[in-house]
Amino acid sequence: MKSRTKTKTRTLAAAGLCAAACLGAATVRARDPAADAQRQAGLEMYRAAVRPLLEKRCVRCHGGEKIKGEFDLTTRETLLAGGESGAAIDLKRPSESLVLALLRREEKPHMPPKGDPVDQETIGKLAVWIALGAPYDEAKPLADAP
Repeated sequence: MKSRTKTKTRTLAAAGLCAAACLGAATVRARDPAADAQRQAGLEMYRAAVRPLLEKRCVRCHGGEKIKGEFDLTTRETLLAGGESGAAIDLKRPSESLVLALLRREEKPHMPPKGDPVDQETIGKLAVWIALGAPYDEAKPLADAP
C-alpha cells in the first residue's frame, strides 16, 4: 500500500511541476513602464531625426547593396555588431560611442568622408537616441537586403 501511495505522490508531484512549468511559460511578464517609455521616446527620436540622417547620409555606404568597413546600419542588430573598427555604439557609455566621435570629426575616418559634416544639433539627437537604447522601427527597414 505504501508503494502505491508513493507512486501516487510522485505522479501528483510530477503533474504539479508540469502544470507549473506550463503556467509559467504562458504567464506574460509584467511590463516595465519606465523601460516602455524610454523605448517609445527612442523610437520617436529615431523616426524624427535618426532615420532621416541614416537614410540621407549613411545607408548609401553602410547598408543595402554597399557595406563599407563591414559596417551595416540597416538593422539594429548589425548596428550593434559594429564593423572593422569595432563597436560603433556603446549602450553602457553612450557619449563614448565611436559613431559620435567620427561624426564630430574627433576620430578618423571622419564621417561622412565627403560633403558637409553633420550638424551638431543632429549629432546631439543621435547621442540622445543612443542613450535611449538605440531602438529601430523594425516594421520599416532602412534598406533592402543585398
